[in-house]
Amino acid sequence: MARVDVAVVGAGLAGLSAARRVLRAGLSVSVLEARERVGGRTWSRTLADGTVVDLGGQWIGPMQERVVALARELEVDIFPTYNQGETLRFIPGDPQVVLVELVELFAKLDTLAAELPVEEPWTSPRARDWDSQTFQTWLRAQVDNPATMTLARLVATALFTVEADELSLLHVLIYIRSAGSIGNLTNVVGGAQEFRFVKGAQELSQRLAAQLGSDRVRLGCPVRRITQAASSVTVESDNGSVEARYVIVAVPTSLSDRIVHTPPLPGSRAHMHQRLAPGEVIKIHFVYERPFWRQRGLNGRVR
Repeated sequence: MARVDVAVVGAGLAGLSAARRVLRAGLSVSVLEARERVGGRTWSRTLADGTVVDLGGQWIGPMQERVVALARELEVDIFPTYNQGETLRFIPGDPQVVLVELVELFAKLDTLAAELPVEEPWTSPRARDWDSQTFQTWLRAQVDNPATMTLARLVATALFTVEADELSLLHVLIYIRSAGSIGNLTNVVGGAQEFRFVKGAQELSQRLAAQLGSDRVRLGCPVRRITQAASSVTVESDNGSVEARYVIVAVPTSLSDRIVHTPPLPGSRAHMHQRLAPGEVIKIHFVYERPFWRQRGLNGRVR
């Protein structure tokens, strides 16, 4: 059985970044990853013509200072998202009216989100009320125009990969507060879609893993059980166990719930794991010989 100071479960950006900090602190570390690759929810593939596509996350924006700094440190090249030209809009009704109403709706959300303390948003006096209603419930009270409602719901599904009636208003406001504004989440220039990675977003994790070394990052090791003792913790995977002083679990909650904990997790934590469900989204890539739409004054986006 391998013995280290810290065991890390998951070789996505969070797990690999944590492992690197542990190593820089002068401690030994072992990362166990279930898949045969690093990157977690970033996964880049190269097509036959050499085009790199991201099957998972792909954009970053200037307000995401830590990942921007990480890309710069690791010398991972980025490029700006093409943004010249018009966006095709298939919005029912008067598009100008819809867009004006949407801007007003976003301003209301920003105002509410600004009330939340960044570090402890649940302590807001209105947090319980906001958490007791869905985002869809709030939208119904704010929006009369069916076309504006349609676009608002599309924005919700694009950002959260779930329908508006599957989200609490509090969750939406926390997300906005963390980003600074809803514009930071939806915009290209100055927003979360401003830059992409030349070789794909997975390159960040690949370079982090290379710094750690293959002896510290173990692929194909799905963790099944974590057992805590008085002064150590044992992490059991399909391909061996690791004994450590501490363990960092850096995988999505929907996956960490599959790990058996001994002793069991606190009731409140276990309850949260049971109730948190991931969003569902399908991503499709279309590859063209040339961006013909740019000659027509379009930027390639459709709403």
